[in-house]
Amino acid sequence: MPHLTAPSWPTPFRLPALGTNDIHVWKGEVGALAGLGAALRSSLDASELARAARFHHEADRNRFLLWHGLLRLLAAHYLERPAAALTFKAGKFGKPHLSGMDEGRLAFNLSHSGDLMLVAFARSGRVGVDVERWSAALGAPERARIATSVFSTGEQAALAQLPVELHRAAFYSVWTRKEAYVKATGHGISRGLDHFEVSVHPDAACIRSDSSVDSDVAHWRCFDLSPEPGYSAALATDIGAPHVVTMTVDASLMSSESHGGSSQDADRTPKAINPKLSSSSSSNASHEPQREPPAPSTSEHEL
Repeated sequence: MPHLTAPSWPTPFRLPALGTNDIHVWKGEVGALAGLGAALRSSLDASELARAARFHHEADRNRFLLWHGLLRLLAAHYLERPAAALTFKAGKFGKPHLSGMDEGRLAFNLSHSGDLMLVAFARSGRVGVDVERWSAALGAPERARIATSVFSTGEQAALAQLPVELHRAAFYSVWTRKEAYVKATGHGISRGLDHFEVSVHPDAACIRSDSSVDSDVAHWRCFDLSPEPGYSAALATDIGAPHVVTMTVDASLMSSESHGGSSQDADRTPKAINPKLSSSSSSNASHEPQREPPAPSTSEHEL
């Protein structure tokens, strides 16, 4: 049941290189990226700008522009390509991926909730990330209703056995672990969320079982992330021994990167977190930014 212990989210002095087994998870916040709107918008293509224009609320439109522009700039760094030159397409079940000459060169996944975004990158394998802001409007009865609707019977039973004071954290832990896993597999919610089971305790992340004939949970790793107080987040991957690095991106980093950085900063980039790994147990193997939802979203893959 792999997990990260107290992950930190430093802002590096320069954008680091991405190794073969590395997974970089970036955190972005609307306030910390103020001033980059024009630069990020300039990297978007016509279809992305058209999608942004469909939002009725300016705050939602601005978040979309920030998140998609930031995704492009970070992906462009890893690919050593102009951000505006990147092209994307959706897979069979809606998961976005790079296309054209960059297809297969970089795996990524993006999630957002409120004013916070997480985006994960890897050279190979599959990655899925999910973040959810705890909603004050989502009380115990509403959480119980959602659990009954979308959690597996085993997850519901394990949740009921936890002390009451852990129920809220456990609910969001289960939710983000499940979302991260289905986003990583590429199937999204096309198969529902109750055909597989994740661990329930807030401090022990793993994928326990999956009844799908083409799934083998022994190949999967799940990590809990703690991006901010009041948020839950998880990362899922089929990379066997990943080195997970969590970082924060802000306007100063992107501005300094555009000017080349400084050679003396090279040894001040974040070091890979050493995850505590053990084998997962197994019995079987919207694209649109959301406004604050009354419950965690069951959106398809996000880009």
